[in-house]
Amino acid sequence: MLRKNRVFFKSETEAIHNGFRPCGHCLPEKYRQWKTNPERVADHFGIPDSAG
Repeated sequence: MLRKNRVFFKSETEAIHNGFRPCGHCLPEKYRQWKTNPERVADHFGIPDSAG
């Protein structure tokens, strides 16, 4: 993992709100959950879909 590609946030909620997903390297289980159903992750954090 390249250092220049790393982005850190204060919380998981902040990262999701900024359009980032769980790290597949650092958080493999959370990444699998996100990859299976990213809309559910957004719903969990109360993030409206981009369609409105």
